[in-house]
Amino acid sequence: HTAAPLGPESHAMSERRVDGIIINSTQVDPDHRAQLEKFGVITVLINDQTPGQADYAVYHDDADGSRTITNYLIQVGHRRIAYIGNGFAGRTNDERHRGYAEALQTAGLPHKPEYTITASTGKTEGGATAAQALLSLSEAPTAIVCFNDMMAIGAISTLEKNNIRIPQDCSVTGFDDIQLAEFARPPLTTFHQPAHQLGVQAAQMMLRLLNTDNAHQPTTLQLQGELIIRGSTARQIT
Repeated sequence: HTAAPLGPESHAMSERRVDGIIINSTQVDPDHRAQLEKFGVITVLINDQTPGQADYAVYHDDADGSRTITNYLIQVGHRRIAYIGNGFAGRTNDERHRGYAEALQTAGLPHKPEYTITASTGKTEGGATAAQALLSLSEAPTAIVCFNDMMAIGAISTLEKNNIRIPQDCSVTGFDDIQLAEFARPPLTTFHQPAHQLGVQAAQMMLRLLNTDNAHQPTTLQLQGELIIRGSTARQIT
């Protein structure tokens, strides 16, 4: 479909009152990118999830984060590990699922198709519905890697309603380390994205682009985050 106009700010760009723009958005489709390019304004994207490579972008290394989480679960004894994904999240979901799958492969564990459930939303209800589907399996997982913290909170709600204890019966992890993660019950094991540093690096990239008259090649920068271990995960006793 055709993207909606960018709005009043487009007038400022067309009059060259804006030299550069940093966009922190999960969805910047090709039509919007074309509008920005038409105005000749340098654009730096932060964590864009749409397919295709932007010329200038700063990303979090989502595959590394998910790989780290899954490796941690393997190290504490889990062998039946599921992944709950967000079908709306494009590249980010693909990368987080890839990290999960790579960790299983490296550990010599099977990547069972039935252990990957993709929800239509990244909200709590998506995690809740996906967890219900996992409970219907003949051999339920002992750990669940969730696309984000909100989905993990939804998954935990469904599991507890079905008398599954967290983390004694099933460990659950999130991603992003939102403020609510620390105060969830139990507190959520998650992966912390360096949000502040993403912004700093995007601003520095923009300044470098604005302060050079030379031709420059497309630049993509990936940053890595940190595993945060809390009470929603535990060692699997076999």
